[in-house]
Amino acid sequence: GYFIVKTLAGDDSISFVTLQYGRKDYGFGVINSKGIMNWQTAVPGFPLGMGRFKDNVVVFYILENPEKLGSINEVHAAMIGIKEKKVLADKVVYTNPNKNVIEPIVLDDPAGNFDYLFIRTSGQRGGVASLALKAENKTHEFTQLSIISLESNLETHIKDLKGIALETFFAGACAGNNNEVYVSSFSKDQLITEKFDEDGSLKGKLTIDASIRRKSAAYPIIEIFPIIKYDSLQGNCDLAVKYRNDHKDEVMRLFRFNFNDQKAYSTGETVLDKDYVKQMGKTQDEKNKLSNFKFIDQLYPVQILETNDKVMVLKEIQYSTGIGSSNDPVRYFGEGNIISIYTRDLHPVKDVIIDKNMETFIMGITSICGYVKNGKLYIITCELPKWSDKYKAVLSIINMDDGTMEKRTLDKENAGKDWLTNPTTILWFSNNFIIPFTEAAAFIHLKFKTDLQSENY
Repeated sequence: GYFIVKTLAGDDSISFVTLQYGRKDYGFGVINSKGIMNWQTAVPGFPLGMGRFKDNVVVFYILENPEKLGSINEVHAAMIGIKEKKVLADKVVYTNPNKNVIEPIVLDDPAGNFDYLFIRTSGQRGGVASLALKAENKTHEFTQLSIISLESNLETHIKDLKGIALETFFAGACAGNNNEVYVSSFSKDQLITEKFDEDGSLKGKLTIDASIRRKSAAYPIIEIFPIIKYDSLQGNCDLAVKYRNDHKDEVMRLFRFNFNDQKAYSTGETVLDKDYVKQMGKTQDEKNKLSNFKFIDQLYPVQILETNDKVMVLKEIQYSTGIGSSNDPVRYFGEGNIISIYTRDLHPVKDVIIDKNMETFIMGITSICGYVKNGKLYIITCELPKWSDKYKAVLSIINMDDGTMEKRTLDKENAGKDWLTNPTTILWFSNNFIIPFTEAAAFIHLKFKTDLQSENY
């Protein structure tokens, strides 16, 4: 059996996936639009990401355990032949020179083609792994940023980004339509996004005020949880971020860096507190109180979507309990969701609420994912209703103009109680989408079994 780790759209008949078979066994597979795994092959280490590359797919992996403390020594690239159905070449594409903690990020263009392996080097020596579900207080400062491009034989070209504001606090990187790279960072009450060309030369820089609380004796760690996305429709860079502001409030905010008009703008700060939940409860048509928003200060941005006239941010309350011992296992929660819809210039249109509960002992997953199709927003959530022992996958179709929503449960035929869906690994095709239902067991060995089911829009 297998569990899907990441997905990459292929064409309208196939999609590519990276797979996990057990605690340390990984692979790559090709799934067709009918929901059949055409073929799969082993990958030697933990897959960081992948991209389409000259008719094939390149998968980047590390041999270190991503959950353990310590730095990454090497990043490997495996070129997987789609016609040959096997690994054609495998090379070390980056060696960490000095044991500092690095964060490797695979940057694809909006169509899924591989652009760069982006390496952020921090000033910290071997410490917290940077692949956790959340940025668990890893050192965000960087001493160097580099981009690595590949030749067809996996020969590498490495370039350092020149003129970047060093000693700032890294917030994210993404690639654009024309091999350009956008890097966001935070420095002295400002959020900065810089644009670089393929030579690593600085081509543009936009800044905007952000009252992110700085380090102090009482707060030695700056808490900032960003997600970044390149908007290929408009050539903008969008950044949704949760942070603690100067007043010590936990807040959520969306920023947009528009390099066409040389403008940066943002929404106001939404303070994540009880008053916010009360106010949301009032705007909902339902009379009931929102029951899964108690830990509103643990709300994080998880996905950004754009259409020609709207920007949407999907958010989820995520936290875990337990220390991981046999009598106190770690339990992962994904509770209430908020889908915030804005106009292009970031005026709020509507907040859509999904008042759900989700919990699992196996691993932390983001239990919501969205896809835009025919002017509607398709949202899939994985839910574990209170007082139930059975997971369910729920499809919500949202009208983005008025926020109205229709829902239906996507039942897996003859599913047992432990089958759950990781919505971020759904494969979206033009006429249908494929939902993986996975059963995971972790007694001595981690075992997975996955069924793929096709659903229509």
